Amino acid sequence: MDFVLPDHTVGLVDELRRWARDRPIFEVSDADDATGWKQLVEFGIFDLEAHGGDMLDLVCAISAVSRAPLPGPLVEAELAARANPTVAADVLGRGGVISSIGPGGPARRVVGWGARAEAVVSTVDGAVLTDRPCEPVHNAYHLPHGWLEHDGQGADEMASRRWLLASAATLGLASGAYEMTMRHTKDREVFGRPLASRQAVQVRLAECSMLLQGAEVAVLDAAWRWSGDDVRSPTAAALTWLYTREATEKVLAHAHQLFGALGFCDETGLVRLSSQARWLRLSVPEGPAVDHVVSTRARAAGTPPSLVLRGFR
Repeated sequence: MDFVLPDHTVGLVDELRRWARDRPIFEVSDADDATGWKQLVEFGIFDLEAHGGDMLDLVCAISAVSRAPLPGPLVEAELAARANPTVAADVLGRGGVISSIGPGGPARRVVGWGARAEAVVSTVDGAVLTDRPCEPVHNAYHLPHGWLEHDGQGADEMASRRWLLASAATLGLASGAYEMTMRHTKDREVFGRPLASRQAVQVRLAECSMLLQGAEVAVLDAAWRWSGDDVRSPTAAALTWLYTREATEKVLAHAHQLFGALGFCDETGLVRLSSQARWLRLSVPEGPAVDHVVSTRARAAGTPPSLVLRGFR
């Protein structure tokens, strides 16, 4: 399957990829993140659909900017902007950080970038859960997450949107890690030969390329169906997340294997990409997506006839 994106989407992606290439990837300061976040707000990513864009534009934009370490809670902020447009417009208009959380989970929750967020919004009812930064979560990856006391219950009306946006972001982060690994294996010499000349290395890189191409097609297909109001777009989003989270985890594992210990040094920047992708896998669990897939799977004599969309209601 091949996608020919609209001209305006191609232009948006090109501009955002240039932005991502210019982003610092190591020794990134809080000021660098603050500047990068304000630039994303100015690009209009958080109100693309309000200004005539569609889900395909949004997904392509998120995937493009995620090729560099993210300066803020991109997925959480977009969901917050949908749940409470007024508060989000106020916070983002000042260049501030806004985050969100969905229903369920323990009473003490971890909020993405909560330690820097000026507001945290519930995606269940749009309520503002706090209007000040949360207590910082101490972690090994220097991500400014925060603790929040909130026992949220209710239907997760944004589950499909969360799956699709998380898929786009993890795809971008893994693609950025893959490109970084390609450069590293070509530049690094081992016993007088580039690392990339070794067959075992080439096999890993080829597998990464295959997995990323499959994830990209899945993400674009799900976004295209969403934009066209396809009734199976929620199922497409669930299937996309289940595949993308597993595929990108394997890509990032290969990247770290090829970098070796250097991959965990702040100087290379790889760990910033992999830790942000890990956060998305943790904060968007696979359980609800699996439940949705199982509940919508068409059955013939108790056996699913297909794992493609034809096999689902």
